Amino acid sequence: MDSLARFYTEKIISNILVQEISLSNPKIVIDLGIGSGSLTNAAFQKWSNATFLATDIDLNQIKQTEKDYPFVKIIEANGLDKHIDKKLNIKIGSVDVAICNPPYLRIPSKHGNFKSLFSSVGLSNCNKLKYLTSDLIFLAQNILLLKEGGELGIILPDGLLSSKEFNLLRQDLISNHTIISVIQLPDKIFKKAEARTHILIIKKGRISNNNVNLFLADYKGKYIDYLSVPTHLLIERMDFLYHKLHQNKLNRNYAVKTLSTIGAEIKRGQLTHAELKFLNENYIHTTKLFHLSEISLKNDISNKQLHYIHTAKNDILLARVGRGCIGKVSLVKKGTQLISDCVYRIRVPNEYLEMVWDSFCSKEGQLWLKSNSRGVCARLISKSDLQNFPIKF
Repeated sequence: MDSLARFYTEKIISNILVQEISLSNPKIVIDLGIGSGSLTNAAFQKWSNATFLATDIDLNQIKQTEKDYPFVKIIEANGLDKHIDKKLNIKIGSVDVAICNPPYLRIPSKHGNFKSLFSSVGLSNCNKLKYLTSDLIFLAQNILLLKEGGELGIILPDGLLSSKEFNLLRQDLISNHTIISVIQLPDKIFKKAEARTHILIIKKGRISNNNVNLFLADYKGKYIDYLSVPTHLLIERMDFLYHKLHQNKLNRNYAVKTLSTIGAEIKRGQLTHAELKFLNENYIHTTKLFHLSEISLKNDISNKQLHYIHTAKNDILLARVGRGCIGKVSLVKKGTQLISDCVYRIRVPNEYLEMVWDSFCSKEGQLWLKSNSRGVCARLISKSDLQNFPIKF
């Protein structure tokens, strides 16, 4: 990721995105935030007769990209600019194809700055969101510029497609536009970035489509699996792995117990990593979880700290949030220590302990945890989702 929070698109990913767009002879193609031009170059290979327009805020990058790809006209402008149409000297609703790999940043501006934008593109529910992100604004800007029936291919972080905070966005997209396909990209596909990302292909305006194809791509840009998912199910989540796991669950011909149905108690620590370090005592954080291991701890907790969440024999400790640690799990054989707020403490009835531990350690259980986690760089699994963790019997 560079200082402008952009991930320069790999050639493989650019080719996937462009090939998923179905329009055969677009007249105008735009790329808001063109960067090094990988997406636009892939688009030119497919539609060499089109007019290519782009924006970027880095003048030095603009000069280099114009040198590399003289067929594209690049305007120095911010993709968040509410007058982006005027900067590009085009009419709203005149663009055939939009391609975009937006920056991933929270927007400090008030919602009111973008209220009319969201309303004009059928995403008015976004005005109810707790916060806005730059990728969300870029999504709306691209839809604004598209003509009815025009198509957008955009690379989005996992949060917009999987987080509960953005259910309203997904509801509006499905109600007012047409999701053509969603491609889940491999983790860490972009150099120096841990973000999980997806390609979203949208047609502006609503046409009848009962199902949407979800794909899983590998590092070579090949589709290694796909599903056809009823459109309405995408409001909850749009990521492939989640729906793959859900479909496997539906195909089972037997009932499955969950942590909730067996009466498991799930609590997370109350103190942050920094607060626990200040106490200068032993404690359990995600960095101290030994994956798929039984651990013995020292009894290292004072009486005045017993009101905080702490461990006991037969507790299962699970990473709640972090970079690359979702699925990390340990079983406490003895010892009492505090746990950080990045760790869940799971207590189950003794008769289920072995089955629950085996389920967490199984290949299926580890896949479930990763598939049900959410977020871009630091992944998180919510308590409400964890309560539905399936137990193998």
